[in-house]
Amino acid sequence: GTHNGLAAQFLPPEAVPKAKPVGWYHIFHRDDLREIAPRWLHYCGRVRTEPYRYWAMNGSISANIPTGDAYVKFGQAPWIAEMYGYAFGAAEVGVDHVVTHGIVAYPSEASAWGEEP
Repeated sequence: GTHNGLAAQFLPPEAVPKAKPVGWYHIFHRDDLREIAPRWLHYCGRVRTEPYRYWAMNGSISANIPTGDAYVKFGQAPWIAEMYGYAFGAAEVGVDHVVTHGIVAYPSEASAWGEEP
């Protein structure tokens, strides 16, 4: 959602570059959470109730935007709407992130660890 055009469908233009690919777990200061939480809820709701922003429905957009959810069906909200809500809310209020890699491994990454995918 942060690199596929989805953020631009929901965020003001100045906040789009601040949207980071964050998920799983977070460590943050409680003051940041106080700022993020209302916007997190706001964007979570919008991602769930405005599927026309990522699905090409009745000419709403020219092509579907991949949601990152392999199991979602056309017209449905992705189950990861909460992750988008957090990423978009944090971007809007200007909370930056240090994104780490290697903490969570996806099945598609198994071959990089010497195992068959």
